[in-house]
Amino acid sequence: MSLINLVLQARESFADWRRKRRAYEELMALDDRMLADIGIHRSEISRIVWGGPESGEESFEDRRRCPDFSTDTQCDSPLPWPLPRPF
Repeated sequence: MSLINLVLQARESFADWRRKRRAYEELMALDDRMLADIGIHRSEISRIVWGGPESGEESFEDRRRCPDFSTDTQCDSPLPWPLPRPF
């Protein structure tokens, strides 16, 4: 990657961040009734603007796995990450 491409990518990333930040601030400025009119709750604004489980990322609950490393079973572990696999 050339230096020019790096600078262009940084500029594009910064512009994208500014757009998302502005959208976040505008949505947070709406009252709860107006948010309900457009079908979102205040607690969803961050996920909607910055991305989250619906955008293909793994949610916090999906990352909480049992120490036995079964991928289909959730556990009540207080850790938000799986424990290291024993040797």
